[in-house]
Amino acid sequence: MVKKNEKLRKVAFIVSILAVVSISVFLIGKSFAFFNYRKNGETVNVVTFKGLNVNILNSSDNALNLSGAYPIYDAFGLDGTPFEFEISNVSSQNIDYILKIENDADKQNACEVDGAVCPKLSTNYIKYAYKIGDGEYSTPTNLGENNDIVFSNTINGGSTIRVSLLIWIDQDAPNDTQGKYFFGKLILEANKSGTSYAIAMEGTNVTFSSNSLSAHYGSTEEVTITPAPGSYINGGSCTNGYTITGLTTGTSATTAQTITINNNNRVKGSTCTITTSTMGYDVALEGSNITFGANPITVGYGNISTVTVEPTSEYYITGATCTNGYTITGLSIDQNETGSQTITINNNNQLQSSTCTFTTAIIPGQFKRMLLADNEVITTPLTSSQLQAVDTTNNTGKIYKMSVTNSFGGGSGDTYFFRGDVTNNVVDFAGLTWRVVRINEDDTVRLILDSGINSNGTYTFNSTRSSYTYMYYSNSESYLKKTVDDWYTSNITGANATKVASGNYFCEAAKVRYNSNYTSGSATMTVYTSYTPTLDCTTDGNTKGLVNASAGLLTYDEVVLAGGIYGTNNQSYYLYKNASGGSNSFNWWIMSPAGYYSYARAWYIYSSGYITNTYVNSSYAVRPVINLKADLSIVKNESTGHYVVQ
Repeated sequence: MVKKNEKLRKVAFIVSILAVVSISVFLIGKSFAFFNYRKNGETVNVVTFKGLNVNILNSSDNALNLSGAYPIYDAFGLDGTPFEFEISNVSSQNIDYILKIENDADKQNACEVDGAVCPKLSTNYIKYAYKIGDGEYSTPTNLGENNDIVFSNTINGGSTIRVSLLIWIDQDAPNDTQGKYFFGKLILEANKSGTSYAIAMEGTNVTFSSNSLSAHYGSTEEVTITPAPGSYINGGSCTNGYTITGLTTGTSATTAQTITINNNNRVKGSTCTITTSTMGYDVALEGSNITFGANPITVGYGNISTVTVEPTSEYYITGATCTNGYTITGLSIDQNETGSQTITINNNNQLQSSTCTFTTAIIPGQFKRMLLADNEVITTPLTSSQLQAVDTTNNTGKIYKMSVTNSFGGGSGDTYFFRGDVTNNVVDFAGLTWRVVRINEDDTVRLILDSGINSNGTYTFNSTRSSYTYMYYSNSESYLKKTVDDWYTSNITGANATKVASGNYFCEAAKVRYNSNYTSGSATMTVYTSYTPTLDCTTDGNTKGLVNASAGLLTYDEVVLAGGIYGTNNQSYYLYKNASGGSNSFNWWIMSPAGYYSYARAWYIYSSGYITNTYVNSSYAVRPVINLKADLSIVKNESTGHYVVQ
């Protein structure tokens, strides 16, 4: 063990560099051989190996010793006594070599100070300079900063060179390096000039024109690298001092490129690793009435990315598609799925970006929900006495619930209707003003025009009255149905027409008559005094019942529920209308047959608000009825209080 010299000053550094010659020779031919030779601290100062001799000129123990050293300026270091040796090439071939100073781990570990391994001095604080023959010394260099390499060169066959080597402690060495040790080995690595060294090319998601290259001492080799589809080159490095030049990196480096591998005067092989990254493609997310957790998102080639999607209030997602071969998984298409969803965008090995478009729709029943939220729901059924008396109560803010069986438009279920002199059931649609009559059983909303068509013009129900068949709205000779249909076609057009429900939403069944003298063919009708409105619509004995149309008229049942009474004036319900020009100026038809008594008759609303009947060839005003679809977007105009169909 090496013991600490107590006589040394505390600021002293101890550096001992033991000359070690390490010669590696690769012989290329029919056979392959590897030779390695080292000598340490012997008195013999000449080493010969395969044509290369090393003759140490000024050290009997083959050792370069530096002890008791202090940090000094470079000028003083260059003025020191060099360690000198000769390198002779006794062969006829040129030989490449590298001169190194490396840490001798065995000596370092054998050193002991106060019972512990001697602390190591970093090579970053050891400086060196060298010269060949009588030339000038090289620029002082920190050993650690040059990877422990002193220099490399080629010695020609049959020639000898003399090397002078100086080492000293860097003037900038900090105080905490005091009392540290460095044991080094002077190593000479040599090889025949022209010997090739193997270069292995490695990398993921990249291919090489050749995976195995070879480079001569000081030479370069080219290789073509090609990233896999969807990948780009992001870097490259080599072992054992080799370097790469001409390498293009970044997201634009997606095609083949030729790079250069530099041997840099190394006498050993190398492994060069090319690194890649997966390309990321932007995916733009689009859609109305929907929010996204992130937009755009990035999806890697062949990979997936997740994102949250959430429809805005009153909407649900109805579908989604992506361009350029991308797909979406995990998306729930359900009108009950109104919250946030996490979905997956799949790149599907596409080499381009994409746009994913989401479609949404109003959750069916939005208008229904608004109406129910804005009104108190009255669930107590109306009594006969209530239905036969004028309701003077201000019913604004109230809506009545009624259970219906075999109803028109929506089958069986609950309907909600307005009654009395309400003012909060006004709707603006298609440039016209309407009143909500009721919410149908299928959540569509039934509206009646708030005035007569064509400035309250009058129209006959049917031009002929000679048979009970003419009491029906859908009679083939009906003037009134054609009038309503033509008005609808002319006034509810384009996008507005798509917002109106079409189907069996109207009823012409013969249900109620004025008295028992009124006949109705095979249909069974009830005298109005004994009749209770039910809103059902079953086919009568004359096979009349539901009418399939986009527009129609109110029924007797609906008028009674709204507040109309047979023969009793009522100006206190929302259906009442009286235009200027005389008491008969605004009588208006409803759809229900009244029976046959001498002539075919139908029900209508007299200008003073009561229900009555008359001959079908009479002329009265027309107030069309339509049914808004359940999935429309409705807003409320806060200044007018009207509901507005968007």
